[in-house]
Amino acid sequence: MIKAHVLWLRDDPALPLEHFLPRLSAADRAELKRFRDPCRIRSFAQSRLLLQHLLASSLPSHATPMLERTASGRLALAGVHGWHISLSHGSGLVAAILSEAGCGIDIEGPRKMAWKKIANRYFSTGEQNWLAQQEAEAGPQAFLRLWTLKEAAVKAMGKGL
Repeated sequence: MIKAHVLWLRDDPALPLEHFLPRLSAADRAELKRFRDPCRIRSFAQSRLLLQHLLASSLPSHATPMLERTASGRLALAGVHGWHISLSHGSGLVAAILSEAGCGIDIEGPRKMAWKKIANRYFSTGEQNWLAQQEAEAGPQAFLRLWTLKEAAVKAMGKGL
């Protein structure tokens, strides 16, 4: 059996960004400076704190994990053999997974989007047919369900859509 640990959180906009910053590593604070969008800044900070908590609560106390980027830009764990991570954030939600096998996670909050146009571009014919069979009012939710599964799968494979 493969061990996996998953955490997610919903943003509390009442907490100021300054609440998160002291808890970030120096490397994370440096990376944070490349973002301009306030929502992206918050979600980045929260994703790193969520990952810190997940690592501290799930790995042996002697482990010293460090984050690194792979050649493709994917976030990976160094210093701990046999564990893999994946992060997702958006729409005030953040999720993280730590697994003994390659993994991927995606989280999406409800929002207005051109879901039919996106499905036509990124979904296979079979996926588009399945989506067309869903109730008209369930279309956006069905799209998000399929999209998050697809996104998590390509993350687990280390690829992109």
